[in-house]
Amino acid sequence: MEGNPTQEQIRRNGALLPLHFCINVTLNNKRQITGYYVGDALEAHRRGCAFAKETAMVACDKAFPVVVTTNGGYPLDQNLYQTVKGMSAAAQIIAEDGYILTAARCNDGFPSHGNFKKLLFEHGTPKAILDTVLAPGFSMFDQWEAQMLAMILVRARAGLYSEIPDEDLRRAHEPEHPRLQTPPDHDYFSFAVNFPARNEWAASGVHRKMVPGTVPSLFLAPSVSFIE
Repeated sequence: MEGNPTQEQIRRNGALLPLHFCINVTLNNKRQITGYYVGDALEAHRRGCAFAKETAMVACDKAFPVVVTTNGGYPLDQNLYQTVKGMSAAAQIIAEDGYILTAARCNDGFPSHGNFKKLLFEHGTPKAILDTVLAPGFSMFDQWEAQMLAMILVRARAGLYSEIPDEDLRRAHEPEHPRLQTPPDHDYFSFAVNFPARNEWAASGVHRKMVPGTVPSLFLAPSVSFIE
C-alpha cells in the first residue's frame, strides 16, 4: 500500500480527526471472522492486509488466456456496477485478448439509477467511453466504474453470466454471452465458451455449493483446455 495515492489521501484526511483505537476483522468465503486487528488504525490495517494477502491471494507467474471470476456472491453481485470490481481483479492476470468469464446475479441490473448505464449505452465502443471520460475537463458521477470496465474491454474479451438480458449486455459492450449448464443437484458448475473469430472452444468446470436460483460466491478453476 505504500506509494498508493489513494491510501495517502485517506491517511491525510484521517489525520485531521485522529483515531485513537479501531477494530478491523478479516472474513473467509463463508463470512466467518478469521482474525481481529485492533489498536492503532494504520498498524491494525497493515497487519490485516498482510494476513489477507497471505491467506487469500495466490501469486501468478504468468498471464492466463481464460479467467473465471465473481464479485463475491450476494450481496456484492447485485448489479454490474459492483461486478466490475471482480472483473478488474481478473484483469490483473488475463493475457492480451484473453477471455474473462464473470458470474454475478445482477438482479438490480446495471443499475437503472446513476450514470453508469448511461455512459455504457451512449458510446459505441469501450474506446469511445475512454475518449469521453479521459477528455480534459470531463467530470460525471459514476464515470470511474464505466472507465474501469472500458479499460478491461479494450484489452480482453468478456462474458457475463447474469440476469441482465442479452440485448442490454450487447449495448454494454459485452457481446459474448457464455453458454452454461448446471446439473439438477446444483453441486457442479460447467461452462463452454465459443470464440468465433478463432474457431476455438474453452471448457472447464468447478465444484461448489450453490443455493438454487443464485450464482456461486467462489470459483476455483483447476484447469482450462483449448480444443481446436
